[in-house]
Order: sequence, then structure tokens, then C-alpha cells
Amino acid sequence: MKKSTNTPEPATPDQVLEDGSVGALSLPAEPRKIFTALNERSFLFHHSASNPDLRITTRDNLLFALWTFNTTESSPVGVWEGEIQCFPFNAYMTAKGTDVVVVEKNGENNQIWIIRRSGSRFVTIESSVSRFLLAVDDSSTTDDTLVILRGGPHIPAEDFMIGINAVQP
Repeated sequence: MKKSTNTPEPATPDQVLEDGSVGALSLPAEPRKIFTALNERSFLFHHSASNPDLRITTRDNLLFALWTFNTTESSPVGVWEGEIQCFPFNAYMTAKGTDVVVVEKNGENNQIWIIRRSGSRFVTIESSVSRFLLAVDDSSTTDDTLVILRGGPHIPAEDFMIGINAVQP
């Protein structure tokens, strides 16, 4: 049996997750925007510490729109598990019931997330506590729409893309 000598191309900013790859899900070390798959232009952000709800927007140059992925040591094979940090701040995506807020690190499991592939281009982001998925509320792409945690059958509002620019103008 001949071994394959093909090595995958490095990920580009628009293709962070490699199509068709199996095994461990690796995410970039660099800060990235997280886009909803609903329109591939709206991305996750929050306004400030006094208004910490996670939302979507299409507006550029926002201070709280880049995210880093801090992997836990026990990340299972085939998925990514860890904290999602608002770069470069001490602010982390946090499950609070069915709400998602961005607050200071608390060391609790409500700041641990599980990311899985959802098809070849998308991922789902799951709370490690409730096992509910991040979803854009009402499947809306209007700026400032809340991002919530949702249970039930899978819907497109639960799919996201990780990258700098998901769609080129």
C-alpha cells in the first residue's frame, strides 16, 4: 500500500476549516471574526461590558468583533473544546441560561464551548453546560440581532463560519 505524500494547503483567512478533513478540528491561533451562515456577512460582536449580550452585525471597525480560541487540554477527537475570547480583552463568550453574554473570565464551565463541523464549510458552537447550540435569534440577519442558545432540531441559524472575511465583495 502506497502512502500519500500530499500535504494539505495552509488555511487561508477565508478557509479556516479544511474541507473534508477528519480527526481533530483545529482552529486558527490568530483572532478571527465568526460569521453566521445565514448570509455569510453578519458576524458576532458585543457592544461593551455594560451591554454584554452577544449579537450580529455587518458594521466594520468594531472593537469587540474578533475572537480567539483557547483549547482545553481534554478536547475530544473530531471536535474543538475550549474558551472563546473576545480579542484582546479579558472577556469570554458565556452561557447564561439561553442567553449568551461576553464577560470577564470566571473559570466556570459556562465559558467552555464545543465546536463541531456542520457540513464542509460551517461549524456549530455548543454550550458545554446546556448542550444547546448558538443560534441567531429568529434567523434574522438584521444588525444587532441577539445570538442565543437554542435546543431542538438543527436549523441554518445555528451554523457559523470562522474566518476574516467569509464572502469577498
